[in-house]
Amino acid sequence: LVAYLAVAGERPQPRDKLAGLLWGESGEEQARTSLRQALSGLRKCLGDDVLFADGGTVALGPTAFTCDVREFAAALADGSPAALERAAALYRGDLLEGFQAGAPTFDEWLAVERERWRQQALALLARLGESQEQAGRLDRATQTVARLVALDSLREDAHRRLLALYAR
Repeated sequence: LVAYLAVAGERPQPRDKLAGLLWGESGEEQARTSLRQALSGLRKCLGDDVLFADGGTVALGPTAFTCDVREFAAALADGSPAALERAAALYRGDLLEGFQAGAPTFDEWLAVERERWRQQALALLARLGESQEQAGRLDRATQTVARLVALDSLREDAHRRLLALYAR
């Protein structure tokens, strides 16, 4: 629940959507009860100022805490060379790598989100490597493109760029 809300950012999420996402295999009433219990437990753990819930929606507060997903998205949106370096440092693997909720709808959502963030990271590394190369930072460009190849070993263009960087 926290992971889903963190990825959603500050956008409030409908309670019915959350109940269906995490407890869709239960009946509708049981799913709502499970969500209420989960929210109650989270309030005890996180405090009332972190979790905002009204009758119909739930959200994490904008300053509740930081998470890599929010920071990664903000750095990508910034787009400056320093921000792109920061975004590359934040991406350390797939979203919630190794985690499965056992809720089919949530697991489907997670698979889509993992791929979406992975594709953004791959595009970021390609862009960053090119920028570093153009700036004459060949060592950094080589490291970045090597990381790109490690994340997606089937990218022939990245392999060619890496070989060209090694040659230079």
